[in-house]
Amino acid sequence: MTTEQDTKAGERTKRRLETIAGTLGALLTAGTLAVLVYDGIAGDGGPPAIVVESGAARVVDDKYVIDITVRNDGDQTAAAVVIEGALRRGDTIVETRELELDYVSPRTVHTGGLVFTHDPALHELELHAKSWTTP
Repeated sequence: MTTEQDTKAGERTKRRLETIAGTLGALLTAGTLAVLVYDGIAGDGGPPAIVVESGAARVVDDKYVIDITVRNDGDQTAAAVVIEGALRRGDTIVETRELELDYVSPRTVHTGGLVFTHDPALHELELHAKSWTTP
């Protein structure tokens, strides 16, 4: 093989690889657009579904901090989300605290903390989404 033949063979290989890469890029772009369009059309647009879960409790400066996780399992964004945590002893509410989140987008998770003066280990903790609006 001569140098000229080697050069032509190298150029053909290069063009083939460029064509393959371009085709793969176009397919990925078309697939992404198809998924976005389908989600926009077929999404049921259901309301926000706020779920609140408690995490670890720790002592900070003689206060009790309970980590919480807030997620939105719904299809719409929730705004001005108010989470309420209450410590109960039987039927008596010992202490309540609130946490407000500006926005909780669909299928996202946020973390925060509620600070109590009473020891949560000695009480029953109740957590729930108290209110929210749609922007």
